[in-house]
Amino acid sequence: MALSPDGSILYALDLAHFELVGIDTRSFAIKWRVGVGRLPFAVAVSPGGDKVYVSNVGTYQYSVIPGFDKTRVGETGLDFPPFATGQYQASRGTFSQGKQIPGLGDPNVPESNSVFVLDVKSSTPAVLARIRTGLAIGNQSMGGSSPGAVVAGRDRVYVSNSAQDSISILDVRRDRLICTIRLEPAPGVGGLRGFCRSASP
Repeated sequence: MALSPDGSILYALDLAHFELVGIDTRSFAIKWRVGVGRLPFAVAVSPGGDKVYVSNVGTYQYSVIPGFDKTRVGETGLDFPPFATGQYQASRGTFSQGKQIPGLGDPNVPESNSVFVLDVKSSTPAVLARIRTGLAIGNQSMGGSSPGAVVAGRDRVYVSNSAQDSISILDVRRDRLICTIRLEPAPGVGGLRGFCRSASP
């Protein structure tokens, strides 16, 4: 959650529905909901209060298995994953255990492992930009960058790519990525868990 500079709006993330929610702090009523990226994780407000930044750590948006009935889980669910990440079937879908299972799509869409920039000056916020940070899933990275913590300044926004040990810097005026800085720990701690050698700028 984050508070607007004047204290009138509380910005809260609804992780289950991939939304940013604006709550009036005087009436405690929800003013609006805006769709953001996959599994929103952190939210920051610009010093002037005109923009909100949401980091999204997720990669996929899963759907319910066709014909699933929560009262008959054993009969209508799956007893084994229908595909593995990175397989063709994961992207396009497959037929498994008598069911047509939808695919997960491209893991590198703008909604995944990204920062959403929202204009909150008007009564209905609008998404200005979707900025992917860190290395894309592919030959250089088996998983997403998982942009977590986000800090908004007057000229720059700093984003921690928690799965790749790097910091991405965004341009506030142009709403785009400036650069990504790889964190280089001291030699004595370089081999500890959390240090990712593949996360180059």
